[in-house]
Amino acid sequence: MSLSLSQRLNRLLSQLGVDPNEVDLLVDCQITSRLHTSYEDICAAVPNVAEWRTFVIASGAFPKDLSDLQLGLQFLPRLDWRAWRGLVLESSRIQRKPAFGDYAIQYGLYEEPPDRPNFSASIRYTIADDWLVMRGEGVFHDGSPGFAQWPANAQLLCARGEFCGAGFSAGDRYIHAKSIHHNPPGSAGTWLQAGLNHHMTFVARQFANLRGL
Repeated sequence: MSLSLSQRLNRLLSQLGVDPNEVDLLVDCQITSRLHTSYEDICAAVPNVAEWRTFVIASGAFPKDLSDLQLGLQFLPRLDWRAWRGLVLESSRIQRKPAFGDYAIQYGLYEEPPDRPNFSASIRYTIADDWLVMRGEGVFHDGSPGFAQWPANAQLLCARGEFCGAGFSAGDRYIHAKSIHHNPPGSAGTWLQAGLNHHMTFVARQFANLRGL
């Protein structure tokens, strides 16, 4: 007979010889979609939810890759953020509001990358309730503009109202700089780093604007 979540947590606490108020509880949902268990159900399943020292629900809604997206400007819903915000702002049935955690602009399940990935020269940019994706071609496709797509996409992004400005974060400063000075165009690593830095800054400011939480 399988143990319930409550039974497993209580057994673990007993084995460790600690009380809930000494423990930081992180519930890692890994993937969030419209088909997965609601945050409200998760909160209801956690035993003694008010007693844990801290309580965090983490999940990720960014897709595994961008292969299903068409080239150009695309918007993807930040389902992880929307689910958490809806829970803490709208639900009156939970005893405790969990802290927020996500996987930023990465997929919630780690997989080893292929030996020579033909990654697209795309920019992943966090906005209020969505991700703005400047979807490029694979850099090694025949006839592809290759790495030069990144500065070109950066120019398009910087001209949009969603761009937060070069002074918003180090990531935004990088995007803006590459939109002006195209060489070198950057790499998959530097553009991912810029997107992650922007995401963390953006989410931190979102929290700061949720007064009373």
